[in-house]
Amino acid sequence: MSIKRRLLLSNIGMVLLPVVLFLVLEMIIGYLLFYPVKGEVDQEDLIFFGQFGFIC
Repeated sequence: MSIKRRLLLSNIGMVLLPVVLFLVLEMIIGYLLFYPVKGEVDQEDLIFFGQFGFIC
């Protein structure tokens, strides 16, 4: 494998992978928080979710 290809793969791994993992984590947290209320979201729930995501 050439150096150019290795650098490209490492850059993709350092930039795209954390972004994708963060988005997946946010979806999982949102699902776990909002699934027990059967999808009915109140203003308080949205505020809590926003604060929880900001803290993490």
